[in-house]
Amino acid sequence: MHRLLIHRLLPALAAASLTVACGTVLRVAGIEGTGDSNGSASGYGSLFVNGREFDTSQAEFLLNGEAVSEADIAIGMLTSVQGDLPGERADRIVARRTLLAPIDGIARVGEARSASLSILGQNVRVDEMTRLVGISLDELGSNMLVDVHALTPATGTALATYLEVADPAYTPGGQTLTLTGFIDTLSATELEMGSLTVDIASATIDEAIAVGDRVVIHGQQPARGGTLFATTVTIAADTPVPETYADRTILVESVNGSLVRSGQTEIDLATAQRLDNADQSVEPGVQLLARGPVDASGLLTAVDYRVIPEPEVILSGTIASASPQILVLDQALEVLPITQFIESRPGEPRQLSLASLQLGDTVTLVGYHDRDDKLVTTRVERRAAGLTPTVYGFLLDLTAGLTSNNLVIGGVEIITDDDTVYETVGGTEISETVFLATATIGVLVQAWGVELPGETGLRATRIRLLN
Repeated sequence: MHRLLIHRLLPALAAASLTVACGTVLRVAGIEGTGDSNGSASGYGSLFVNGREFDTSQAEFLLNGEAVSEADIAIGMLTSVQGDLPGERADRIVARRTLLAPIDGIARVGEARSASLSILGQNVRVDEMTRLVGISLDELGSNMLVDVHALTPATGTALATYLEVADPAYTPGGQTLTLTGFIDTLSATELEMGSLTVDIASATIDEAIAVGDRVVIHGQQPARGGTLFATTVTIAADTPVPETYADRTILVESVNGSLVRSGQTEIDLATAQRLDNADQSVEPGVQLLARGPVDASGLLTAVDYRVIPEPEVILSGTIASASPQILVLDQALEVLPITQFIESRPGEPRQLSLASLQLGDTVTLVGYHDRDDKLVTTRVERRAAGLTPTVYGFLLDLTAGLTSNNLVIGGVEIITDDDTVYETVGGTEISETVFLATATIGVLVQAWGVELPGETGLRATRIRLLN
């Protein structure tokens, strides 16, 4: 069946892979071994960052400037691995939050599958690729202080890769806040970052700062939405170290021929091999993951790269077959080195891999369709048993019948019956007739239901239009 092609302009998070064959030594213009890998932690192994497993046996671990153990580095946290990239050995691993601040406003989209948060004057996108810890998207509220790791371009919306609630009942002025971003305007006493004014008159600034610099600010905000009074302002290095080798995860801010830029990082894709098969061009707003040597000016000349589109399909169900392929709701599990594996069952070890998935496991899959119509999975989360099977995605086909209707949502076959409940985007119940007249190919739809033995797909108990 022909699939509807939908271009995604905004990415999801995700953590990505730019792998180097085991044992290979890279020598480019005198560069050998040393470098860094900057992206979100994507698994435990030792530790996976950008989908690559690093030997961390001799590594030092830092989280927000404090010495920690490897167990404190969580999937989704923005992490810099410094060491021998080709040898996949980590010497130093640094994870640092982007924001520790209250949510000032929330704009939700659809079935709370994505949201735009206003945090200290910055717009931050949260979606199904954001690692949410202990909370769901629809539970986020403006009374909360949140700890956020995010990819941050100099212009446009940041993309959260990790979010945890630090305080569910935040009181202004009682907490030192953290803000990372780019300086828009600057004077002797204040700077502006997005819509936020920062008073720097009494701040400790160890290094000269300028408009366009990416900085980390710590300070107090006595009143919600008001001026942030900085205590420290520190330049946050954003460019790859010259004459090293680097992996970089960025949100593309601008494209000029083969050159792409995000903040202070510039990447040349002219001779790079594209590793993904996604139906997504390289354009502002997409997530790009590149690997290659860095010249003396800081330009990263990519050897290869990946584009990771915004997730368009979310499935929750049980593993119905484990051989030769893992099947969930009759969808084959296609994984990449970038795929995140998350163990969410209470009391279970945090390690999870494709090989550990078993027949009957309850899982949630997040992914997108590539050019070959394969559902590429960017996140696999093993959940506790009892989760209601569900499908979220674009409506690709709809055939009305006398006793039942047949739909294809995100590639999954959905069958209705006389007990199926139909809803609008707001959750209001509507008649089957109204639903059939309203549902058009390409709209976002979510279906809940049951998996029946001997049947493929889902028998729907409830279907909701989302746009």
